Amino acid sequence: MKNVLKIFGIPVLVIFIGVYIYFLKFLPQAIDLNAYIPEIQKIVKENSGLDVTIGGIKLVTTPVLGIGAKIDDISVNLPDKSNLLELSGLKAKISLPNLIFLNVRISDITLYKPVINLEIENGKEFKAIKAVEGLLLENEKKQSLPAVKNEGFNILSLVTITVPSVKILDYKAYVSDLLSGEYLLLEGDLAKLGYFNGKRAKVQTQAELYLNSKKQLDIDINLDSFIPKTAELDNEDDPAVRAEVPFMNPVLTYKSYDPKGSISAKIKLSEKDIHGFFNLENLTLDIEGYKIPKSYARAKFFGNKIITDSDIFLAPDSHLKISGKIKNLKKPD
Repeated sequence: MKNVLKIFGIPVLVIFIGVYIYFLKFLPQAIDLNAYIPEIQKIVKENSGLDVTIGGIKLVTTPVLGIGAKIDDISVNLPDKSNLLELSGLKAKISLPNLIFLNVRISDITLYKPVINLEIENGKEFKAIKAVEGLLLENEKKQSLPAVKNEGFNILSLVTITVPSVKILDYKAYVSDLLSGEYLLLEGDLAKLGYFNGKRAKVQTQAELYLNSKKQLDIDINLDSFIPKTAELDNEDDPAVRAEVPFMNPVLTYKSYDPKGSISAKIKLSEKDIHGFFNLENLTLDIEGYKIPKSYARAKFFGNKIITDSDIFLAPDSHLKISGKIKNLKKPD
């Protein structure tokens, strides 16, 4: 028996070590992902109408059998050539061992220096949303045949998707009103996101909100929440109808009230209860030309109980002070 193990075991071990070394050292050099850039650009253009430029793509592997790609210098433009998104780099990896158990575990996603540009055209609509609606309308015209519903077994229903950590480094998000030339800017050094197969989601960041070049809000949030289940439509449900909603310009609306202060929150939300805190400090507003004095709102959550301490000014000489405990979120103590 020992001789059999030596005869077959040693060669198998040597082959395994050789494959492992090849996976780590030589596979990234053997596969040139840059050759696929034109095809990626074509697919994105045909399906979204967006123009994508990519500086380079490199295959990466890890000792724990992770495999992924590092993409450099990404730029996404709308059909009118205006910039929607820029990234200095993006890195993503998946865990190969987890695929055996039908779990797509994206072990590492990092976005480097993303800049998002959401532009408001003529003070009436977002250019990006206008482009998406145009694409959806085109797709509706192309879909002349009804979709065939597959009642058979779908193996994809057994696959779970886990994204435990998405890191966004040195990010900026602009909302710009092209007509007035004014903008809102959300800027932060680090944001962390998490997604757990449609059941839970997490977001954590520290950021600052600017109106033009003036800082308005300090933001520090850490949210961990369940994801509500969506109701499935049956044959008796009415088809979806696109509703016309009046557009509210976020830049001009924010400017008109000019809120300043700080927001901090750490909340864990389940289907049954909530834990954590929410604080709104040193809030000032402009209402109809009047500068409202500093207000604050503080709340601590303990399962089904809330302890609150708030002093909110509704006018320069009028304020509402709330202090106490709420039990079961309905009946005060």
